Amino acid sequence: MSSNLSFNATSAIAKAAGCNSTDVYSANPSLVTCLRSLPMQTLLDLTTSFIDDTSANNDGDIFLPTVDQDFLPELASKLVADGKFPKIPFMTGWTENDATLFTRSDITTANDTRAFFEVFYPNVTSSTLTSILDLYPVTDFSPNTTANLSAEFYRSAEIFRDILLTCPSFYFAEAMAKKYNTSEPPVYLYSANQTILGSFLDVAGLPGLGVIHTSELSYLYGNLSIFNLTDAGIPGYHFDPSASDYEFARQLPRSWSSFASTGAPSIEGKDTLPGWKTAYPNGKGDGEVYVIGGGEEGMGSGNAALAKERLGERCGFLNSEPVIAQLMY
Repeated sequence: MSSNLSFNATSAIAKAAGCNSTDVYSANPSLVTCLRSLPMQTLLDLTTSFIDDTSANNDGDIFLPTVDQDFLPELASKLVADGKFPKIPFMTGWTENDATLFTRSDITTANDTRAFFEVFYPNVTSSTLTSILDLYPVTDFSPNTTANLSAEFYRSAEIFRDILLTCPSFYFAEAMAKKYNTSEPPVYLYSANQTILGSFLDVAGLPGLGVIHTSELSYLYGNLSIFNLTDAGIPGYHFDPSASDYEFARQLPRSWSSFASTGAPSIEGKDTLPGWKTAYPNGKGDGEVYVIGGGEEGMGSGNAALAKERLGERCGFLNSEPVIAQLMY
């Protein structure tokens, strides 16, 4: 958000469209007027082409919030740190393997891991990157030889997940809990650790990715049958939800709607996810996570897999002011 990534992307696309022929960094209102005069398909084609050409450096995320001293007066991280946001019930979370889809599958060595993050986060200093990598020793991860994915791949994916999704969730959730300043702030964290997409990923040539990004949506919309592709005749595809899959397809919609209605995702007698409590009892702590699926559902204080991730320590570092400045949000 504090980089020129979005600004430069817009300028480059405008130049390709013939709307910015003299100054690639122009912010002249005439540039926007010119872009608005073009057919939507033209803009879409130019944008898609630009994303395809540059996605190796930014994963396609080129249109990001930009500080303009008007609609956005300051960096998101600064606004959060200063408490400049409304006090509202807040729920946020991630999937266990949220970033595997966005991580290079050919990462096999420590040098590959380092190079991957040097491309995506060029403003992170060498010493900071070393500290980040030290927090995620490769011995914490195992390869998947069947899927031909290395331990370094899973290491990179988890670091990427935490930078993109997990640690920002803690960052804002903690700030919201402080804003409430009560013993039971309506602030909830979750880690989704179950998916019905495994067979689809296998036949799509993407095995071993685990509980991928958006896996919880399969349950949240309460209709698993949409993934019954048996009649499509896809060789090797199996639709075989478990009893817990159907249970979550009942419970997640009820928990989300209960949260929207009452500010709490667990309500006795309503068949919601049971026992989901505030992430910050007494408004303090590192943030307690509710685990959805994976055989160890519930508040994660006793979840061995979650404890192994050392989220308090890792996010404590990634959410520190110097590191946030280098990550540029």
